[in-house]
Amino acid sequence: MVSRKRKTIGFRTEEELADAVNDIVNDSDSVTDNIPEFSSSEESESESANESDNESNISIPGPSRRQIDVIPITGFSKNNRQPRIPPFIGNPGVQFAVENEADVMSYFDHYIPPELIEIVVDQTNLYAKQQIAKMPCPVTKHACMETSNSNRNKKNFLGLIFVTGKVRKPKLELYWSTRGIFQTPVFPQTMSRNRFQLIQRYLHFNDNNAAGTNEDPLYKIPTILDIVVNNFRTNYIPDREISLDEGKLGWRGRLRFPVYNPGKITKNGILVRIVCESSTGYICNLQIYDGKCGPLTETAGFLLEPYEGTGYNLYQDNYYNIVHQTNDLL
Repeated sequence: MVSRKRKTIGFRTEEELADAVNDIVNDSDSVTDNIPEFSSSEESESESANESDNESNISIPGPSRRQIDVIPITGFSKNNRQPRIPPFIGNPGVQFAVENEADVMSYFDHYIPPELIEIVVDQTNLYAKQQIAKMPCPVTKHACMETSNSNRNKKNFLGLIFVTGKVRKPKLELYWSTRGIFQTPVFPQTMSRNRFQLIQRYLHFNDNNAAGTNEDPLYKIPTILDIVVNNFRTNYIPDREISLDEGKLGWRGRLRFPVYNPGKITKNGILVRIVCESSTGYICNLQIYDGKCGPLTETAGFLLEPYEGTGYNLYQDNYYNIVHQTNDLL
């Protein structure tokens, strides 16, 4: 009986393998070289099939396969799913009570407390003494600096500073002008021009001698800045919708960390990153960019730390919308 030799050395089905075995057994003239062997390609196919069976995070259809759901590791998924929105547990609104709601100074004292005024008065008087001591022949108006810079005068000074933000004039002296076109009676009635300029000249917030090295660009205002920011953060709790953005304080003087952006209305100034209430624009938290701040993710984490885990809805532009930062916030 003539043996039938196959040209292929591999079998794709069990039926082909059975036929080949029967032919070899029934053929007495066949030699052992005709015994077919599995090819390396068949072995690699079987190994790849076994590896695919061991993958637990892939769902393979079929009667002999188990259906396993794909669980995203990073929190992102290609499939549409309902986001998990935690409940809002904040307590929005004013966090202090006043006897007379119409009294503006009651609110002012909560944001600019008397202890802050005392710090400004003490540091301004100290700086004035240090500068007057360097003068060979100090004039009389400089010598009376300490008596004129009382707590009441300092509040009046700050009040007039606030008014200059609403009533704009090209020169500071015009606020005390007696001409009808420039006259602003509240300024001469509150404080004389010479006293205002004297306080403005020596206005100071920190002792230069105790500041040490100037490694911190904001070393002259750390105490004042911390008190004011903490009062803004604790005196009022924002509603659920908050916004993370940046603002700029116009400044053209001498400074080591100015920011220039030709695309903004205020091109030169001090960059401030802030968290605001979306509905009112109230500043809840802020950080001044001094040129030595850490990465943007650290700044955003610092500003949003008081509002984590309370169910706030955060709005931000593409500049702050970084993938790993968004994943951390989720």
